[in-house]
Amino acid sequence: MFLVDANIASHYHATLFILAEQAEEIHRPASSHFNA
Repeated sequence: MFLVDANIASHYHATLFILAEQAEEIHRPASSHFNA
């Protein structure tokens, strides 16, 4: 059970990291625009 939970957590973390990286790339110009 622990191994399964760890595997899911690892996959979930990797997915969040990818989504966060994509979101950062998408929103970076918007953030710069708002800060300007």
